Amino acid sequence: MQQRHSKSYSFLGNALIYTIGSMITPAMGLILLPVYTSYLTPGEYGIITTIQALAGVLQLIMLLSLHGAIGRLYYEFLGKPKEQEKYLGSIFLFVLLFSSALSIFLLVFKIFIGNLLFGSIPLDPFYVYFILISFFTSLSSIYLSIIRVKERPWSLVGGYALKSLLLLFISLFVIIKMEMGASGALLAILIAEGAVLVFYFFNCKKDITFSISKSYIWMSLVYSIPLLPHTLSNWFIVASDRIILEKFISLDQLGYYALAAQISTVLRMLYMSINSAYVPRYNLLKKLGKTASAEKMNIYFLAVILITGILAMMCSGFLLRLLASESFYPAQRFIPFLLIGEMFQGVNFIIAAKLLYYKKTGSVSASSFIAAALNIVVLLALIPFIGVWGAIVATIAAEGIRFGLNVMWLKRISRS
Repeated sequence: MQQRHSKSYSFLGNALIYTIGSMITPAMGLILLPVYTSYLTPGEYGIITTIQALAGVLQLIMLLSLHGAIGRLYYEFLGKPKEQEKYLGSIFLFVLLFSSALSIFLLVFKIFIGNLLFGSIPLDPFYVYFILISFFTSLSSIYLSIIRVKERPWSLVGGYALKSLLLLFISLFVIIKMEMGASGALLAILIAEGAVLVFYFFNCKKDITFSISKSYIWMSLVYSIPLLPHTLSNWFIVASDRIILEKFISLDQLGYYALAAQISTVLRMLYMSINSAYVPRYNLLKKLGKTASAEKMNIYFLAVILITGILAMMCSGFLLRLLASESFYPAQRFIPFLLIGEMFQGVNFIIAAKLLYYKKTGSVSASSFIAAALNIVVLLALIPFIGVWGAIVATIAAEGIRFGLNVMWLKRISRS
């Protein structure tokens, strides 16, 4: 019994460390906001967030969801440490080769692809930043999956802390001292990502035997490729708006919207942190047959979502003035509406937890895919006519439809 309690406390402790670690980088983004908004124009800030959004989707394509496959298939080789090392080495080398080939392809066709992706943003130097940041982060994601399956939470925290500190000090130097603008800010991100990749390499090199096994790669791709639409769907809902907006509005307007979206993520960070502790506890209570306790916890979570959402709307103006310079104050009118979308996402955590308890992963994926498709349709239909407000309508509509679909799936389970 004592050993079981020890394992439980170890799990909860690791989960808490992972949660704190994963919040370091987003928190640094908020800390840097006063620097960005004081020394960059709204247009330059819009460039930074658009490149980051593009890098986010390219990273996912480079990974092919194989970081998720590691979290599941690594345990197929329990008791076989040499096989585990070969498996991890095969996946890492495959991602390295695939992402390198894709990067070279994108660089060779820079003019053609760059003109398709960028509207107002200059190709040089931002196109190269976009590719290199994606390349570094894709490899880091594989290392992070290895760290998680090896249950070394402090290595993860160390990597996030290193990246955040480097990002802070390099950003201060290149933006304030060197006056490099958006180019300097992205250079700081690139250097920080490269440095943390080296950190992860030395941290994980003892866990990997570099070899290529076609069978390991194939079994991982069979598992991971079906997850790619779900992963991309979440990205389309969260970040595709900036890429489409860049084609139709001024960079200044894009900067206002990007800042409003960044501030609204404070609420998302809160809900995700609560959710990371909520899901395992909910599953445990349901497994023990304590349904009433599980439902009571759902009510508490819902109350937190509603109360914090309303408070965030009331305090959004104060938070904007605390973090941003006066030139960014026009972003205020967008924040309350984006917070509504975040509240929908928070409530959806509760519904999704119930569906996932019943192993309805297909239903959750279908909801995300349909919501993402709707998001793109609404973005393309409204942004050319009403600009930023089209993106806001699309965000709320996508989160609302995802919530509604998940509620529908849950009702079907209740009837059966």
